[in-house]
Amino acid sequence: TNAGYIYLATDSNGGTMYMSTGSAWTQAGLGVSGGSNIIAYVEFTASVALTTTIADIVDSGSKTYDGVTPVTIEFFAPGVNGPYGSGGEAEIHLYDSTTDLGIIGRIGFPGWGSGNVEMEAPVHCVRRITPSAASHDYKIRALSTTSSGANINAGAGGAATLMPGYIRVKKDA
Repeated sequence: TNAGYIYLATDSNGGTMYMSTGSAWTQAGLGVSGGSNIIAYVEFTASVALTTTIADIVDSGSKTYDGVTPVTIEFFAPGVNGPYGSGGEAEIHLYDSTTDLGIIGRIGFPGWGSGNVEMEAPVHCVRRITPSAASHDYKIRALSTTSSGANINAGAGGAATLMPGYIRVKKDA
């Protein structure tokens, strides 16, 4: 079946794309690369050494939500390692301002045989929620469950350098 033509246009500065089948224009371009679905995107380029005290990693900034539209909150770090010594973990928590919403990610430091092996891995954590109609400030905070040695690692990018980590909040509907 032939669905007809789809017309495409951008706003005057070329930033937002619209599409139409001839009767009404609707906003297009809501993919991960941009469009109006991105509410917040904040990068961090410095590694954070973790202790048993919770530490700030990255903050989305305060935004107002409508109480109806679901959002996806994403966190990415190119390298996370657990603390030295088997049994410890790096815990990554999702916060809304000062409220801990829970652990969104965790990486441990296993021990095999008579020695310990340090592991570092990229981490991508995602949580879909519908915020209440109010202002919310989503943050990623982290801690080590045991002694020091755990890290959330990021860099500025470039040859042989870690890429930035980020928090991204986007509309889901």
